[in-house]
Amino acid sequence: MRPSASLIGLRPDVDRLLAAVHSFSEKARGLAAERTRWAHDPLVGVANTAGDPLRFEITAERNLVYKFKKVDMTKIKDLERRTWQKVGAFRQLADQVRRELPPLPNKRPAPSDTTPT
Repeated sequence: MRPSASLIGLRPDVDRLLAAVHSFSEKARGLAAERTRWAHDPLVGVANTAGDPLRFEITAERNLVYKFKKVDMTKIKDLERRTWQKVGAFRQLADQVRRELPPLPNKRPAPSDTTPT
């Protein structure tokens, strides 16, 4: 999102639109980090003594974590639900960008300017 925001910011009179893009980006960042944890921490076919499925978490964000953690399937389903909500919000934002972003000037040469002499 940051590269898109940078390009949008080059255009005139886009302060409100740029604020919407930055806001979406900040809200999506936490969700993306959570999705990354679930996508990259291996789920293992091992259960603890209570029969709970486990995943092996390895991370060094602020504190080193290197251990099995119980998998709560309701959290995975909630993450999926929130991800699809964010996809819908992104589509709305993309529509807003297309509506509100002024078109680029057409600087292509006219066909008569490209004929060989």
